[in-house]
Amino acid sequence: MLTFFKPWRTGKDLKEKKETWDSAFLDYQFSAQQKFLMDNFELRFECLDSRDDYHAQRKAQSLGIDPSKLEPDFDDGIHFDPFKCSDDSLGVRERRRQLDMQEMTDLLANTGWTNAKYPSNESRSIDNPRFRNTSIILTYNKHKDVANELGTKRFAAETGQMLAHFFSEDEEVVFDELPSKTHDRKRKRRKATKHKINDEVQQQLWKQSPSTNNMQIPATLSLCKGLPVMIRFNGATELCITKGQEGTVHGWQAGKGRHGQLVLKVLYVKLEKPSTDVQFKDLPLNVVPITPNTRRINCKLPDDRIIQISRTQVEVLPNFAMTDFASQGKTRDPNIVDIYNSRDFRAIYTALSRSSSADGTIILQGFNVNHITGGVKDKGGYRQELRELEILNDITKLRENRKLPPSIIGDLRGSLIQQYRSHFGKSHTPDELHESLVWDTNEKFESTLHKDIHGKS
Repeated sequence: MLTFFKPWRTGKDLKEKKETWDSAFLDYQFSAQQKFLMDNFELRFECLDSRDDYHAQRKAQSLGIDPSKLEPDFDDGIHFDPFKCSDDSLGVRERRRQLDMQEMTDLLANTGWTNAKYPSNESRSIDNPRFRNTSIILTYNKHKDVANELGTKRFAAETGQMLAHFFSEDEEVVFDELPSKTHDRKRKRRKATKHKINDEVQQQLWKQSPSTNNMQIPATLSLCKGLPVMIRFNGATELCITKGQEGTVHGWQAGKGRHGQLVLKVLYVKLEKPSTDVQFKDLPLNVVPITPNTRRINCKLPDDRIIQISRTQVEVLPNFAMTDFASQGKTRDPNIVDIYNSRDFRAIYTALSRSSSADGTIILQGFNVNHITGGVKDKGGYRQELRELEILNDITKLRENRKLPPSIIGDLRGSLIQQYRSHFGKSHTPDELHESLVWDTNEKFESTLHKDIHGKS
């Protein structure tokens, strides 16, 4: 509640170092409006929980079970078996995915990157010790999975360690009603029940790579001490437990799961270059505990069907590769990139601009130079975005020079651009506009404000 209502920039603004959260909460003077909001924070979810409990009781009665004897996690005995196809029955997309992953495997093997015994001494080689454990920037998550798997095995062999394999806890999620086709802003919470997954199906799920589910949560985590990892969720910003934070495995605490498998209870990660030092009691500096989370995820099966399950797992991944999207905001030296599959010049720029030096940059293989030399295209509304920025820049210049017409006024981007074009004419272009961005009266000037521009995740 303090993070919602008390102004803060760092954790020290919320409480003193020796102060407990309880005392900080009690000492803070909440306004009457804030207290009113806090009293009703959980109202909606309490109602939903009551509805779900009632639904479980009705279902139990229909099965002849006394509702008063229900356990919190009621299992109606229905077991989930989505894999009704043989191992040879692969969907078209899965076959293509496996071929793409094999190409990446061959590429990394041919460079010597997977060789655990004879690292190269060539200064510009990917298997040189300087570059060897650097995370490779790639385009697709399926290629990232290949690099992470090969890199994990190679790291364990080089350090003389045995990999420990930690498995997820999975349950089937079955919704009691079909999803609504309406596009209302208010999302209706759909009722769902969890069912136990049988051992055969669970074994199939554990074999899948993280890219086969929509949240990149691994079914199996293979770890050893010192292994480079990346945190995949936002846990605590003030403790540097954030999505994209890099580190190495310091240790773990493990236990047994429902199927007798080894599961992580706590993973201890030593943060690499955190924004601020983090000190937990009885732990070394910058070592943080990561506990499992439970998420509903969509898993793609080998026959291209998609099922929804509830997965409990520690949300980290080996850090021998990352996507260009995940690399944004990082400065890296050295920097290894594979831009062969980059979709446009923006993706190429993102990957290469992570480098702090040309000497520390390696491009893994060739790429399509037309992405750089082929001119500005309007894919994703990019050219239109540049046009609108040029108009806004011209408005700023006119205002600075006190030449802005009084009819052009406002705080919103869309209305300013509309007033500018209404005043100067539809064919008017700002001075010094690049020729690739020039438009005329015959060309439709479609604002990006009315488009849904989606980024790659």
